[in-house]
Amino acid sequence: RYHRMRTEMAAGAHLGLIGADADARRLASLKGGSYTVEGPLLIGAALAEASILVATRLERFGEPLGEAFQLLDDLRDGDAAPGVAMIDANKLIAEARDALDPDVLDADAVQALGLLADLVGGS
Repeated sequence: RYHRMRTEMAAGAHLGLIGADADARRLASLKGGSYTVEGPLLIGAALAEASILVATRLERFGEPLGEAFQLLDDLRDGDAAPGVAMIDANKLIAEARDALDPDVLDADAVQALGLLADLVGGS
């Protein structure tokens, strides 16, 4: 998982530096979406020997939230179109929140991950 995060981050940074005409969401995912949220959650899940179901829920939460984080970061840096990036980021944050299933994840985890989503969204 660590090597995948590293490869995706390097590919995204390279595409960003050369100004490649890539889909903003895909570029955001490559540039940092994987290593900011999704990857660390999955590494933690693996270290905790979490079930596949829990890891899948964490992935469904972490992937869109990491992508939203990167889109908002690109927006702050002036590298993204304000209207589109904000709409996409808000949709991604909502998608991440929808993955927080209290029947699968511990109640404290749901609360903590919800707070993380709030932080990314600036709430």
